[in-house]
Amino acid sequence: MNKPIVLLLIMGFFALPLGCMGKKQALKKDTSVKFTEIIRGNYSGIQDKTFVTVSSSDELKNLWSKVFSSRSPVPEIPSIDFEQEMVIGLFMGTFSTGGYSVFVEEVTETPEELRVRYRFKTPERDEMVTMALSQPFQLLIIPRTSKNISFQASGKSQE
Repeated sequence: MNKPIVLLLIMGFFALPLGCMGKKQALKKDTSVKFTEIIRGNYSGIQDKTFVTVSSSDELKNLWSKVFSSRSPVPEIPSIDFEQEMVIGLFMGTFSTGGYSVFVEEVTETPEELRVRYRFKTPERDEMVTMALSQPFQLLIIPRTSKNISFQASGKSQE
């Protein structure tokens, strides 16, 4: 066999694992995940702080009826393709005044999980707020995943 061909074959054999390692390393990098807001508000029927994931239309109907239990008319339930998508909800609990809000800043996927980073805003000391109970919340559509979903507060937050 020709020496240059043998040398190329040997180099290719050793380079192959290095190329595969590069692909494995790329999978370890966090990637941004697109999401769509369904609704965000300050008043819901969910009284306690909780984060939810919804992966079926029956679960969404159940959650929707709780969220809008004190609202009339109830907004129409959005059409979700649960084969490809799912819904996540952030409910921050009940507060004695208005001025509180929550919104998702980013969703990232790691090899282990989906991370939802959100900001929870509290009213400033001298801010004018409504004198009514409030329950800030947000509902989003994200791509369907079987990974664990973690919710992480950023910035000014009250846990």
